[in-house]
Amino acid sequence: MHLYEILAQSSGQWRKDGYPSDEYPVIGEILDHQTDPETGSLRYLRTPQLRALEVYWYLRLVKGTPKIFDLYKDLYASKAELLTALGIPNEALQAADFDFQQLWQMLAEDDDFVREFKLQALRESLNLDYPSYIFALAMGAGKTVLIGAIVATEFAMALEHPENDFAHNALVFAPGKTILEALRELIEVPYDRILPPRLYKPFIASLKLTFTRDVTPLRASTTPTSTVCVDEVAHVTADAGTEQEPTGIEIVQIGPDHGEQPPEVRVRTRSESVELDLGRSCLDEAIVDARVEHAHQ
Repeated sequence: MHLYEILAQSSGQWRKDGYPSDEYPVIGEILDHQTDPETGSLRYLRTPQLRALEVYWYLRLVKGTPKIFDLYKDLYASKAELLTALGIPNEALQAADFDFQQLWQMLAEDDDFVREFKLQALRESLNLDYPSYIFALAMGAGKTVLIGAIVATEFAMALEHPENDFAHNALVFAPGKTILEALRELIEVPYDRILPPRLYKPFIASLKLTFTRDVTPLRASTTPTSTVCVDEVAHVTADAGTEQEPTGIEIVQIGPDHGEQPPEVRVRTRSESVELDLGRSCLDEAIVDARVEHAHQ
């Protein structure tokens, strides 16, 4: 069974059980709000968008936001099933002398081994030092709205649980001007149809949307604002508290500072991935790559 099939099945059972979460019961309130209790119809999100949102929060809360390799190892108990799910040929295991620990080490460190068995994409995915998920919705299914829904629910959870690990920042990357302009739809999303009234009011009062082509250089913020920064992909390093040219990633902190100095943040982008280095773990940040032409597993 493919990973997406397992996740669809598991998150579906979570839905049937009422989205249980002992620590964060508000997620059930948010996800239940997507359906009108009187008509049984969806308020705003389409079914594919809602299912993706459910999988997102299933991964966040039930599975604890695992890294990709940890997620695979958790869902595939059999080593044979794990190899098949990861697309690793038996010849690669043989080259590692049938030693799984050696296999993972070779995958991480042996360039010749990776090239021989064409495992470059797998190496990149399995060795990310942060969780990274891709939601592959069909063209026209509403990826921009899904981005808005994820950001809105993350910010709402952060407002409800300010001391916990929910995002106060969102950086949305676009591959160029066309997609960047399309992402302006984020402004028009009716977030009151995604969030329950008691969560929507503080969310919308604190929300700030920034399109970097529209503004002068930005500084790190220490005010309790929830910011979405939408930017065209560029190669930029930004330090908190310093001004940069308005051609790259410049929003670096959101919400009250947790120390005397704001954290240093470096954002580096490459052709098929986004890397984020945080100088201090207290900065809760979500990164969304809006490019639809790349697919990773």
